[in-house]
Amino acid sequence: MKINKSPWIHQLDHTRKPVPLGTDLDTDIAIIGAGIAGISTAFFILKYTKHRVTIFEQGKLAHGATGHNAGQAIARFERPLYDLVDEFGFKKTKNAIHDLRSTWALLDEMYTDANLNILFSRVSGFRGFSDLNQVLEILKDLEIEHMAGLTPNKMQIR
Repeated sequence: MKINKSPWIHQLDHTRKPVPLGTDLDTDIAIIGAGIAGISTAFFILKYTKHRVTIFEQGKLAHGATGHNAGQAIARFERPLYDLVDEFGFKKTKNAIHDLRSTWALLDEMYTDANLNILFSRVSGFRGFSDLNQVLEILKDLEIEHMAGLTPNKMQIR
């Protein structure tokens, strides 16, 4: 068995025992999995609707993919935007860019509303270019962001 060295797993409460469902349960919405996707979904359903929500988790909260670093927020897509436009079309790519950027507001909302006092930080990233082709690729992406009506993220060229 491979030992998990995730920096997130060691911060989680390992003493909390899972509670099996003892009887039938009446709920409006059942969410399977208590990782970042399940918890976020439950948070917004409970905040903005009157629905009753039940989360079912096989093990422990955030001990699956989320605790192993799959639940992360990103600032950009790994693939170039022009590549996404080629595969999915401009409209879908534009919507994906808008959705990605609005995710930060949702994270801020969850953090504030839950009155969390855990470390939450944003980190600025930098891009390095080693050839002209990479510069041309980023310029294509910036053009797509401009066409989508977005102000490109602040970029410093050194």
